[in-house]
Amino acid sequence: MSQPAVSIVVVTSDRLVDLRRCLGELRRHLAAPGLPTTEVLTVHAPHDTASMAMVRAEYPEVAVHVAPRRHLSEQRNLGARRARGEILIYLDDDAWPRAGWLAALLQPFAEPRVLAASGPVFRGDGSLQCERLAASPIGRLIPLAADRPLPAGMAPSFSGCNLALRRTALFAIGGFDENLPYQPDDMDVCGRLFRFANRSAAALHYCPAAKVTHESSPGPYRRTLQDRAWFVVARDNMYFACRHAGPVRGLLGGVVLQVPKLWRFGAWLLQGKLGPLPFVRCVGKHVGGMLAGCWKGLTARARLPLQPLPTAEPGSIAGATATAVEEAAPCRTPQPI
Repeated sequence: MSQPAVSIVVVTSDRLVDLRRCLGELRRHLAAPGLPTTEVLTVHAPHDTASMAMVRAEYPEVAVHVAPRRHLSEQRNLGARRARGEILIYLDDDAWPRAGWLAALLQPFAEPRVLAASGPVFRGDGSLQCERLAASPIGRLIPLAADRPLPAGMAPSFSGCNLALRRTALFAIGGFDENLPYQPDDMDVCGRLFRFANRSAAALHYCPAAKVTHESSPGPYRRTLQDRAWFVVARDNMYFACRHAGPVRGLLGGVVLQVPKLWRFGAWLLQGKLGPLPFVRCVGKHVGGMLAGCWKGLTARARLPLQPLPTAEPGSIAGATATAVEEAAPCRTPQPI
């Protein structure tokens, strides 16, 4: 079997119907002429036996892997370990590519300094979900027009449902932080790659033509748009702020960023999108998560399990990247952006 140039990793759990659609669309997409050799991997939670059986029966070309537990960052890192391509692409199980997606997403990697790439994400109804973004060290996200330079003190940020990474660079920074079982895993890895690239905005490339559709299906962390695992969301956004902005600025800025979000629960209650009991549950979980995040941010060390890969042969894409990796400042532990 030839060595693939690209590995597409689909992290999944309890979404058999969505996964079937994702893999079907990927199969059709990869049948287009002119694309590089590409492998597709799924990484399942251990209890996701029905989906694993479906993939093995209907998509035998897909490599099935099982993580020890349902945990987004751990599953992403397992996919990175099992992948063989020089370019890793993460696609959510409730997302699928649009025409021209893969070719557009891979094009920037012809430049060795590019470590990551992404494109716009659209909802199932065709409306735009997210595009080019910038993140502050405390986790505030703002959209950026295509011609607008990156604001000072901010880092490029890409959606994890449409994220391409140079595998050597991901391993060089330790992979995804396994203290983040859900969001903001993607914002964190982009911030650390940005620092790893000596804050070069060109290292994280936005591709307007690399479009995906994302349905945002229900899951263990997202029952509905309003009723989510707000404890985990608030806790890990506070942790992110402390890791990237430092403990004092992270705590103060994280609280300032998170407290106003409590008002949305009241708005949803008045709009009838949340009942009284879900409203109380959401507020309680968000406040509890903020408190837990303060402690986690002050006491927890980043869990970055991947180790830098051996240098590849000179002249290869991976070799060029490995050289850049060796020249860059090491960043195993996140520092303020």
